[in-house]
Amino acid sequence: MRPNKIATWELRLSEFRVLYDIDEQIMIVDIQRIGEKQRNAFLFRGKQEDV
Repeated sequence: MRPNKIATWELRLSEFRVLYDIDEQIMIVDIQRIGEKQRNAFLFRGKQEDV
């Protein structure tokens, strides 16, 4: 995954993307965004967002 300004990690689930951070010290996964990926566009709540 290339770096983005929202989260450190990205999980791909079909056309959906989950952007998240991990805090290994306290063992927490912090989900930042769940959105839809359409070609090169990331849609969050139906609106395009830059990642």
